[in-house]
Amino acid sequence: MSCCVLPSIPSYTERQRGGWKPVGNDDFEDGGAFPEVHIPQFPSGIGEKKTSSSIIPLNIDSSGKIDFGVVLGIHDKKKVYSSARDLMEREPDEEELLRPSEEEERETTEITQQALSKNINTKIAAAVPAKPAQKQAEATYFRYTPEGSNKQERVIKLIEAPVDPLEPPKFKHKKVVRGPGSPPVPIVHSPPRKLTQKDHEEWKIPPCISNWKNQRGLTIALDKRLAADGRG
Repeated sequence: MSCCVLPSIPSYTERQRGGWKPVGNDDFEDGGAFPEVHIPQFPSGIGEKKTSSSIIPLNIDSSGKIDFGVVLGIHDKKKVYSSARDLMEREPDEEELLRPSEEEERETTEITQQALSKNINTKIAAAVPAKPAQKQAEATYFRYTPEGSNKQERVIKLIEAPVDPLEPPKFKHKKVVRGPGSPPVPIVHSPPRKLTQKDHEEWKIPPCISNWKNQRGLTIALDKRLAADGRG
């Protein structure tokens, strides 16, 4: 079975011998990698590790020193002074002393005008009030005839009074009096009664007599000591 191979891609035998390497995706012809070519191959970018590292490669200038201007992001139209030699006085070149052309002046003017317009529009938008002023209602005219001897007809113009936006509010927040709560729980008492002689005797508390201290040296009867002891 014959296989149609493009002239740009060599045959299997030639690829196996070596010397040919796939360069781009066109060499794979929408197919897979060539196993006979022993090099890393990524058809259509499959399997290729793309790292988004923020590490900047080390660059060296013409004098053999590290070029730190790459860190500052040097552009074609922007010169960045990143070394101590740039602080030394030097004579400008003829190219630096040339006046800008009309096209460069026009481009610089347009960029400056766009930047100023953007700044002015931002300040104007900040100054515009969020709530626009309300339009006054149209005036209303009506005829009025007063009562009395001089009944002369008058034309009265009725307009809405203007509202001052800086006027403080005319109403005040008042705290409402708290309403009555739930009724308290009733306390039930027994009916009042007179104390009897027995109640008086039960509530009679004997004086406190210590069995250890007698600082005043009083002679206490034995029955009083026994009554205070609480064991009798």
